[in-house]
Amino acid sequence: MAQFRRYLRLGALLGLDMLLVAGAYVAAYWLRLESEDAGLVNYRNTLIETLPWLLGIRALCGILVRQHNWSFRYASLPEAVGLTMATVAGSILFFAVCHFGRIVLPPPPRTVYPLEFALSLMGMGAVRYGPRYIYQLFLRRGAHLNANGEARLRTLIFGAGHTGELILRDLLRTRVYPYKVVGLVDDDPARWNASIHGCRVLGGSSDLPELIRKHRVDKLLIATPNISPARLREIVDLCADHHVRFKIVPPYAEVVAKGDAAPLALKDLQLEDLLARESITFDHARMTEFFVDKTVLVTGAAGSIGSEICRQVAQEGLKRLVALDVNENDLYFLNLELQEIAPRVEVVIEVASIRDKARLGRIFSRHQPQIVFHAAAHKHVSLMEHCPAEAIKNNVFGTRNVAECASEYHAQRFVLISTDKAVRPTSVMGASKHLAEIAVRELDERTDTRFMAVRFGNVLGSNGSLVPILKRQIEKGGPVTITHPKITRYFMTIPEAVGLVLVALVQDEGTVCVLDMGEPLSVDNLARQMISLSGLIPEQDIKIVYTGLRPGEKMYEELFTHDEKLSESSHPKIRLAHMPDEENLAATAATIQQDLQAALADGSGAAIREVLSKHVSGYTPEANAPAS
Repeated sequence: MAQFRRYLRLGALLGLDMLLVAGAYVAAYWLRLESEDAGLVNYRNTLIETLPWLLGIRALCGILVRQHNWSFRYASLPEAVGLTMATVAGSILFFAVCHFGRIVLPPPPRTVYPLEFALSLMGMGAVRYGPRYIYQLFLRRGAHLNANGEARLRTLIFGAGHTGELILRDLLRTRVYPYKVVGLVDDDPARWNASIHGCRVLGGSSDLPELIRKHRVDKLLIATPNISPARLREIVDLCADHHVRFKIVPPYAEVVAKGDAAPLALKDLQLEDLLARESITFDHARMTEFFVDKTVLVTGAAGSIGSEICRQVAQEGLKRLVALDVNENDLYFLNLELQEIAPRVEVVIEVASIRDKARLGRIFSRHQPQIVFHAAAHKHVSLMEHCPAEAIKNNVFGTRNVAECASEYHAQRFVLISTDKAVRPTSVMGASKHLAEIAVRELDERTDTRFMAVRFGNVLGSNGSLVPILKRQIEKGGPVTITHPKITRYFMTIPEAVGLVLVALVQDEGTVCVLDMGEPLSVDNLARQMISLSGLIPEQDIKIVYTGLRPGEKMYEELFTHDEKLSESSHPKIRLAHMPDEENLAATAATIQQDLQAALADGSGAAIREVLSKHVSGYTPEANAPAS
């Protein structure tokens, strides 16, 4: 039945074309001969005898270019070109048949041919594009409502290039999307005041505040592929005083490149887009060769970094992945996810604490991992200031437990996930990670296992980190709390950080690797941009409150000390930190361990801080530090 309807539609369009061609042919004669006495009478036989030839030629050319398989709603330039080519070819062939084939005498007047061509093309074009024009006119008249009768958002499109045109065209085709485009914006002055599908390019990015106010804009669609994060931040800042929400074309949107349903490729502009950096480049073949058929153990596997390590290494041809954590709930969901993305990998879930060395020993003995990623740690600076003993038990002794098991059971590689807070630490947490780095360096000197630490700053979206906290505060209507208006932090996405950790492991060029975090960013500006991304105005809709630095918190973070010598690695985003030479690192590590054990036995926070002050260069406990 559907096939019958299709053929019926094709036949109807072909028949309509033939009526239009016949009418155009008669009209061409009338226009040419109306001023001549008996002109039409003299050429009547010529018209009648040549008309079947014209209709046959026009039908044949149309069928060859499939001009009757027409979409009245979506036809565009390629279809118009095909229709024009078929009409030109038909006119040339008809002229040749009449004048060289001598099918009738006298042949049609030469002026009839261009007249018939123009009239036929206009008629067939009107039939095809008229319904689309009427449909779009109907959409424009009802443009303030979507298909459900709801008010549409007044929208600007940033970018008047190919992608912007695709998005605008798709928005004008349908009322499904909740956008009413009031104009476009582009930084190329050559495009200003141009009209694209009836919408004008109103100006450049510097005009955004005035255009938003003048046209009461609700939404800005950013249709500039591969726009830089710095440029995005500038655009968001320009719109900060207006209630505007943002959508953006993701760089991986193949559907936009193809022109298929372009608005569907748009996504909400996220903080990650403002901070995104160049994608990591590494040798996939080398990475797979390194991990294939190996057993990998990941501590802290339920956490943000640990779970991402599991996701990435699971796709490199592992034999077995051992995911270890005390958080059984998130481990359960991680296991389900890993079964989907890497069904061929044997995933083993181990609920265990890194403080329990006997339990760790049984796990290492059972699975014999060749590679160990140690991501388990207590990381909250302010909490560890109140609970210094827990930081030492977990971050120092827990790290040593895992590292010694790795050595005892002959693991090939051990990677400690470290932090910029371990550099000249002002907090118990940072000092504990500094001591963990010392333990790794000491074991690397005296065991066959290759130990290394990878140091980086804050990662976006990690559990309990700054960004999720700010998001929750904004969702609740504020206030947004920031410790200091001038505080800065390094930021990196979780996938990028983990990708560089894997690269550093495979390269194996240093014991302490420092990831390139880019330039530190103002937390105050970050919070304001997050408020703007929510369509709200900082200080007007969401208040910002400065609470002062918390115990152990720095104004700015560092990735290496002045005593460390840095060198480049074979990867542009990884540098190597070379520690000052120590004559007897093993003795130093043993002394630190003994002093910390004594402080833990004492049970007071003061005793722990005293040991940290003794063994961690630059660490000085605050006078008002909690005594617990």
